[in-house]
Amino acid sequence: MGEVYILHFSQPLWRNAQHYCGYTKFTAEERLKSHVSGMGSKFCKYANDHGITYEIVYKEHFDTNREARKREIQLKRERNLRRHCSVCQD
Repeated sequence: MGEVYILHFSQPLWRNAQHYCGYTKFTAEERLKSHVSGMGSKFCKYANDHGITYEIVYKEHFDTNREARKREIQLKRERNLRRHCSVCQD
């Protein structure tokens, strides 16, 4: 069981990036809690240190972690996470 998720940041970070894509073997909400507590990625830690908020805007559920990881890599290679972002689409 795994999930792929996309985070939307309230303001652009490094090189104007406003999205982060990741995968987890838990739920996206549990992983978000670890990002907020500082146990997540360096990208989210930077956002936390600078008071930038973020939220989950997209997620997909998979039967295996391997499938979730493959999808994460596919999304990152697209280099267009904005396309999947519900906040940017509004």
